[in-house]
Amino acid sequence: MDERAWDEVVAAFGGDKEQAEAEVDERWHALKRVSSAATRDVAVQQLAWEYAPRSIEHIFPGDNWYFMIKAAQYRAHILLLDLEDAVAATRKDVARTVLTLLIRAFRGHALTHEELDFLKTHALPAGKADQLAQQFIPAGTRVQLKPQCRFPDEQMILVRPNNLRTKWAAGDYFHVIREIGDLIAGIFLPKVEGPEDVRVAVQILRALQQERGWVVGGHRVFVQTELPGSILTAEEILAVAPEVEEVNLGIVDYTAATGGRSIIQQEQYTYMRYPLLKLVEAARATGKAAGTGITVTLSADDTEVDTVRAIALGIHRKSSVHPAHIEGIGRHTVQFPTVLRKRLTYPDIAPFDREQLKRLARKEKPILPPLVFVPRPVTLCRSVITVAGDDIEGVRTAFASPADMVVVNLEGLEGPDGHGAQRNLARLSYYGSRRSQVIAFEVDLAEPQAVELLQDLLQFFQQRVQTVILPAVDGPRAVRHADGILTTIEREVGFSIGSLALGARLTRPETVEREAYAIATASRRMMYLFLNLPGTQAKEDPADPITKGYYYYRSALVAATTAADVDAVDVVSDTAKLDEETLFVANLGFQGKQVTPQQAARVNAFMSPPQAGERPTLMKGPAAEAFKTRWINSVERALDILEQYAIAEQDRNLGAVAFSDPVTGQREMVDAATARIYYRQLEQALKARQLTDSEEARYEVITNISSSDGWKHVALWSTPIGHDREGGAPPKEA
Repeated sequence: MDERAWDEVVAAFGGDKEQAEAEVDERWHALKRVSSAATRDVAVQQLAWEYAPRSIEHIFPGDNWYFMIKAAQYRAHILLLDLEDAVAATRKDVARTVLTLLIRAFRGHALTHEELDFLKTHALPAGKADQLAQQFIPAGTRVQLKPQCRFPDEQMILVRPNNLRTKWAAGDYFHVIREIGDLIAGIFLPKVEGPEDVRVAVQILRALQQERGWVVGGHRVFVQTELPGSILTAEEILAVAPEVEEVNLGIVDYTAATGGRSIIQQEQYTYMRYPLLKLVEAARATGKAAGTGITVTLSADDTEVDTVRAIALGIHRKSSVHPAHIEGIGRHTVQFPTVLRKRLTYPDIAPFDREQLKRLARKEKPILPPLVFVPRPVTLCRSVITVAGDDIEGVRTAFASPADMVVVNLEGLEGPDGHGAQRNLARLSYYGSRRSQVIAFEVDLAEPQAVELLQDLLQFFQQRVQTVILPAVDGPRAVRHADGILTTIEREVGFSIGSLALGARLTRPETVEREAYAIATASRRMMYLFLNLPGTQAKEDPADPITKGYYYYRSALVAATTAADVDAVDVVSDTAKLDEETLFVANLGFQGKQVTPQQAARVNAFMSPPQAGERPTLMKGPAAEAFKTRWINSVERALDILEQYAIAEQDRNLGAVAFSDPVTGQREMVDAATARIYYRQLEQALKARQLTDSEEARYEVITNISSSDGWKHVALWSTPIGHDREGGAPPKEA
């Protein structure tokens, strides 16, 4: 037996020989099902190779031969050959053939002259056909890639297919993975919504393995957690099957999917503290790996700083897209923590129907149904003032402020002594507030007297009150209880069922961390989660692997609210910290902040969706760089993306569209999850009157396309919950 390989397998299980023996036996039996002559030693060697420390994951377009040669020479530990974001929609078919031929060549297989001619014509980079031909040498009647250009044996090669909910995925599996699966170690699964996506990918791989005579379960599945739903379910994702190897935070797409501004990609260890630690905890619980995305600057020194922080948090691997990234990560490769393997009990997973996969590939149909973009009512909640209902002067001041929302706390208004305050409150709401200002009542619906009070006040206020805020919610049961009560009240006072929205205050750290998503999805009425943790949370050091404070709980709330498509509202800040903390939560993706009347205007300015403004004539120089920075987060860019999505997505049912940014040059796959963020950004800009006349007219065209061509929209352009309401009768007298 190869003693060194055996020692490496045992070390991977933390020295537990019993677990190592069981793992080796399981792999040996899998090998013997393919070849009866397979030995136990081969199983040991395979596992030792798979478990070898690999900290650098290098991503590049799978149809670019030049990048492939460079990647082989850089000796990055894991190569991710991309068929998704890096390949234009118009090149998906040809890229599959190019990648298939290149993989064969880089694994030492000979190609025909016709196959080399195909690569010279279609492989990227364009215009370098002669240089490509020079990398090949004669091999009988064929040609073979020079040995020094090929993948080293220690490199792990993965292919990133398109997302299972797009029309390109079935072809990627059937025409690429099925053809060269014996030459790669596995796949890198993008845009994962949750465990079901991973389960289906495993089913497909097992079906192909059975058909082709490969070891069942032999391909590794790396999961890119770019969407908040996959962050929330990271542990369940890793526990789907033994071949699921890693969860990796896709920094750029996660930013887009959560509505964050581009700055958070540069300070990811502050802004993304929750998802990073969530992946680390999931990996430790399952004996798998946690990875993180790229450093957005192409600097070895910046990458080194990020690498040190990643290591401190317990991350096992870091991604690169440039030689500078590889250099920066490489300075600390031996310091990355070792993956401590565990043997878990996994559910049985049946193989996918191969004939169905073939039909889906031929017809270019998604493997899983594309998520339908369901726009919901959007209100402005940039600034939110909470005031006691019996403080009439305070209510008057709040209504007169520029705050988007005023929350009136009804505590203390019960009984005969509160009738006068109730009448004054009703009059103020009608005569003293703007029609566009959202008025909410905060009330504990677990109290019978509070329910009676709310019903009485809603009769006074009629449709002027649009939202009910629940104080100190710890779990979804309180929300479901409130939903039922509001339905009863709506019937009693003559409101349309469902016309009252819900919000909830989260006052305990463990609630934010564990229950926020369940609370946000407990009722279709839910529109707001308010962060109201007691005291002041310390702001963690980005390299601190333990403390859960200011950054952690805010990034946790954004993950939950984005996944649930509700608004996150931050707590009140001291005046001295107002600008800093408002900018932080605005960058992170919060839609609002609780304020004093004096803070409302300032906070509105920070929270408003930014505009790029006029584009400079020359796209080089300081002015161009400044414009590019504004453009990346701007409503103008959102307008471009949503327009393309509305037309292409609905007309062709792609499941996603590839947006080529005209300013930055970068490509972005836009699906339902990211489209709704751009929709929300534009709705907020529209309500804040930030769109120019031409932009507003263009946005109206987009919404007309959307409603006629199939977005499953919910009263998008009428006046649903929380939208501006003009006119109406004054409040009734008690």
